[in-house]
Amino acid sequence: MTTLSWVLLGIIFVLVVAVVFSQKGASAARVDASP
Repeated sequence: MTTLSWVLLGIIFVLVVAVVFSQKGASAARVDASP
């Protein structure tokens, strides 16, 4: 695989992790952020 392919896979992986975290950990994150 080329470097560009690895970069694209990395970007996709980060996006997927961000979406999953925002969906499953949104309430927990809000609780942690609240004073």
